[in-house]
Amino acid sequence: MNKVFMTALLALAITVPALAHEGGHHVKGVIKELTPERLVLTEAKGRDVAFSVTKATEFFREGKPVKREDAKPGERAVVHGAAGGGTTAAEVMLGAAPAAH
Repeated sequence: MNKVFMTALLALAITVPALAHEGGHHVKGVIKELTPERLVLTEAKGRDVAFSVTKATEFFREGKPVKREDAKPGERAVVHGAAGGGTTAAEVMLGAAPAAH
């Protein structure tokens, strides 16, 4: 039983990094700043992480494409960096839409 568990764990450890966004990194946090060229997220530990925003950067909310202008400071987001470990945002996944008042 222990041997089967260890084999499954090893397979998972090998597979998960291969499924990561083509070598790019991701950062979770709250949008601190957003301009047409730059996005800054504040992580849970308080560290600010800046990304370049380009025409190729895609924004999504609940799995559907949205415009960059739909993202607002104070919103939770996950930014997927471009492959190669650069600081260009490839995708920005926004949290659920704020409730209407």
